[in-house]
Amino acid sequence: MSICAYCDNECSPSREHIIPSFLYSYQRTSGGNIGWNESAKKIVGGEAKIRDVCRQCNNGILSELDGYGKNFLTDAGVFVDNFLLKNKVVQYDHCLLLRWLMKLSFNSARAAKNQAHILECYRGFILGGEGDRGAPKNIFLLAGLVKPEKLSNEEAVKFSSQLPISDQGYSNPFFVRLSWVPGISGSHIVRSIVIGALVFHLVIFNSEVKPGFRRSQLRRWLKENKGMQLVDPSKWAINLKQTSRSFVDLQGMQLTRKEHYEAANNLLTNAGKGRS
Repeated sequence: MSICAYCDNECSPSREHIIPSFLYSYQRTSGGNIGWNESAKKIVGGEAKIRDVCRQCNNGILSELDGYGKNFLTDAGVFVDNFLLKNKVVQYDHCLLLRWLMKLSFNSARAAKNQAHILECYRGFILGGEGDRGAPKNIFLLAGLVKPEKLSNEEAVKFSSQLPISDQGYSNPFFVRLSWVPGISGSHIVRSIVIGALVFHLVIFNSEVKPGFRRSQLRRWLKENKGMQLVDPSKWAINLKQTSRSFVDLQGMQLTRKEHYEAANNLLTNAGKGRS
């Protein structure tokens, strides 16, 4: 018998999608699934799963959170091939949205064996957040829009079969990325979730950090990440704006890591040989 990663009950574990299955389904319509397996240090295709969750959690509360996430994204209008809007009013339930994004980050952290010990402290909130009164006071949710990338004429021709490109040469394809931000001070961590044109940051402070220091660090982070906004727990809608980063920037942040760059280079090299 195993122990469920969420409820700590003994169980015969089931497989939990790291990225919800409905996102994989949509990605398949746009050219297939591809992702980075942090534990194996390689690029993989298919649907990544982790086998450490009991069926009751998997088919119950976690599934319900995925249902909220699907409805939220559908209403936000991000299921498009090429998102070019400069701003977008998005409606949300702060507690449900935070619980869902925390669930995605916790799944990713366990699979990558990175910061999972920090996120597991919030399993009770993920499973049973009781309105915003139950939301941890040391977690802040920030959101913004991924900026379209302006391609040169040469790039537009080169990538015309791989990327959606507007008549003006802008591209902002749908992709999903769960990651963490390295190099943060010991007072907090930042988890990043990108789904289509939406980018979220979970800023999680150590519980002993004083409110004044949290506010100063948040102001600094928002200044460094132009366009990102604090998602207000007391409101139900937010007018999201473009950030300073495009999908190329967000993908490039991970590709700068040596092991990911080498894996991507090998994949592209082998793909080129297969077409020759």
